[in-house]
Amino acid sequence: GANLRYAWKPNKNGIFKVSLNGNYNLSGIAVPNPYAYISDSAATDSFSKQFSHLGDTINFKTQDQYYNSNVSYRQLYKNKYSLYTAASYILNQTRNSFGGIPIDENDHRAQFRIEGTDYFTPRLDLMVGSDIQSYGISKKFDNYYKQEFTETIASGYAELQWTPINLLAIKPGVRYEHSVLLNKNDIAPRFSMAIKTGNHSQASF
Repeated sequence: GANLRYAWKPNKNGIFKVSLNGNYNLSGIAVPNPYAYISDSAATDSFSKQFSHLGDTINFKTQDQYYNSNVSYRQLYKNKYSLYTAASYILNQTRNSFGGIPIDENDHRAQFRIEGTDYFTPRLDLMVGSDIQSYGISKKFDNYYKQEFTETIASGYAELQWTPINLLAIKPGVRYEHSVLLNKNDIAPRFSMAIKTGNHSQASF
């Protein structure tokens, strides 16, 4: 396994960050073969036919790889506007083998996001943003059974944060999404609020 983090401040109000990490694992074990004493003529189901000729043990091997990367940049302009943008990519692969039969699974995700915030007053700000993400999963057992899908979702959203009094914060918003896999659009309203109930407590909805 390995990890890398890097941060750079190009100016007083901006920061650039990079994060990378990865893991690789390979292991295996020999397990007793329950079909070792079945003759070819007595093998009736697919498992006994495949494993009866392998001997007293069956080798199981697993190989896992996981990689995660993230890059982001945040900038504040004149204490009134802020810009945030980020991109990430994740890859997770599993390569298993049981008696020579491959059992594989892969999933990956790539995402890009950009957000801008306008601080109208210390009590009122508006954030608008957009993101696009693409991900997929594939699974395989032997060379005969396979399932897979890929999806891309594009979205845009806006969120208003208002603190009319010190004890109350209100955050309404709306999000639009388009699914390529479903060929469908969706609009989802959002609303949250918090009420301060003490120096160290609050109730939120």
